[in-house]
Amino acid sequence: VTGGKPNIYLEDAQINVSGGSAIDITGGNPTIHVRGERNTVASTDNTGIAVSGGATLTIEGRSTADMLTATGGYVDNGSSANNTMGAGIGSPIGGTQAGDIVIRNVTIHATGGSIDDIGGGAGIGSSCNGTCGDITIENAVVTAMGGCCAAAIGMGCNYNNSDLYAASIGEITITNSDVTATGGMWAAAIGFPFSEQHLGAATYRAGKITITTADEATFVSKLKSGEAMPLGAPPQLIGKGAYAATTPTFLNTDGTGPWEGVVINGTAYADGYE
Repeated sequence: VTGGKPNIYLEDAQINVSGGSAIDITGGNPTIHVRGERNTVASTDNTGIAVSGGATLTIEGRSTADMLTATGGYVDNGSSANNTMGAGIGSPIGGTQAGDIVIRNVTIHATGGSIDDIGGGAGIGSSCNGTCGDITIENAVVTAMGGCCAAAIGMGCNYNNSDLYAASIGEITITNSDVTATGGMWAAAIGFPFSEQHLGAATYRAGKITITTADEATFVSKLKSGEAMPLGAPPQLIGKGAYAATTPTFLNTDGTGPWEGVVINGTAYADGYE
């Protein structure tokens, strides 16, 4: 998709590719309409459904009985800084900037590409060393799993962390949805990846994370961050990833600070939700 507002219907669709993203949205404001339970979109070496900067993708069903599974892949280039891992739904690989994602009235299973002990992409959000725009989830059932060091919903693992845009996500807004989110190693379930310095200054930019739910206890019980490090700050359920040797800087998306934090049912957690 390069532009316009096309309607795309997936009904018992099995799309599995190598050599690029399974669905590649480089521009425009398309809507993917999900029909039925047997819909899979996967790439072995890129993002399952890729949304480039400037585009807005909407994924919706007739109800949460309609289901879509999206899976990202990876390319092993022989070193941790050069490997690339795609998101399930989000930015293409290669440190590129992603657009906005809207998910509503549908069931989504999204898994980021991953190389064990190296890195991975978010289930929904950015690929490794990529960015993501705003993520909006409304009246949906979502199961998301981040790759190694990546958040399930939010930012993928970031090796080339510097003053570039490569460590940035927009606002995450989740409303009246059943979310099961599992962060990768040392990463938050929702929000930031493993937040340690790899290359350059450890600076991360993100929008506010806002969650509205009728049952906060049940919502939180379905979130799982990655394991804690032996030393340093452990990953939060919603917010920051683990870090030890360096203390990262967390800013708003425009570079001002500090990061706006998390709001759950109107209660603010300025430093993230443990």
